Amino acid sequence: MPDALPIRRWMEVCLGMIGMTPKDFWDCSPVELYAAIDGFAELHTDPNSPDPLTRSELEDLMELYPD
Repeated sequence: MPDALPIRRWMEVCLGMIGMTPKDFWDCSPVELYAAIDGFAELHTDPNSPDPLTRSELEDLMELYPD
């Protein structure tokens, strides 16, 4: 059964990418952790980048350019 909260993934993002200390991580509430991750993602997302391909667009490209 999956965990109710993705603590391991939050740890990977907060400790590895954001640079929180373990103490800071464990002192945060789930709401604070989510806010930190959401803010980090917003800061590091280019609003001008194109949307990812849809499944059908990818399949069309794979059909046009088979390897």
